[in-house]
Amino acid sequence: MDADTLEQAGLNTLVVLVRGHAFTGVWLRDECFPEPAVDDGLRLRKRVALNELSVFDPTGVTARPTVPFERAVTEAKRWLDANETF
Repeated sequence: MDADTLEQAGLNTLVVLVRGHAFTGVWLRDECFPEPAVDDGLRLRKRVALNELSVFDPTGVTARPTVPFERAVTEAKRWLDANETF
């Protein structure tokens, strides 16, 4: 599942780019950032902490054997928390 699929389902999505990787985010409320690109990781981390935004690493979800969704979320949060990679 990627941002494109979630967008087709009518959800507001994000593609989060970090050094050497990318992962998906989706708004859990009918909201989005006003600008098309955000370069402040703290803004994303705050929204995730408030449960307004969910992030997950789609590479784990599509792996064989499949990684549980909770682990894909944990991996994306780990990437997001690494300030030097954002």
